[in-house]
Amino acid sequence: MVTASLRLAQAAGLISRRTRPGDRTVCYVIDDTAWHEAVRRRIASMGTFVQIADEAIDHAGDSGEPATRIRPARESSPGWARSPMPRA
Repeated sequence: MVTASLRLAQAAGLISRRTRPGDRTVCYVIDDTAWHEAVRRRIASMGTFVQIADEAIDHAGDSGEPATRIRPARESSPGWARSPMPRA
C-alpha cells in the first residue's frame, strides 16, 4: 500500500526519489512547489470540465436527455468554476 502510494505521488510529480552513491537507502523528497502545482492543475481541470459540459449541453440541446444527464454534474462543480475566470 505504501509503495503504491509513493509511486502514485512520484508519477504525479509531488515527490522525487533520491539515493546517495553507495547507499541502498531510498529517500523521498517533496518538491517545494508540488502542492501548489497539484492544486493549480486541479483548479484548471475543474474549469475545463465546466467548459466541456457547457459545450455538450449547447450541442445536445437544452432540453434533451443528454443535457438532462450532464446538467447535474456541471451544477455540482464549485461556483467559482462555473463563472468566467479572469485572465492574468
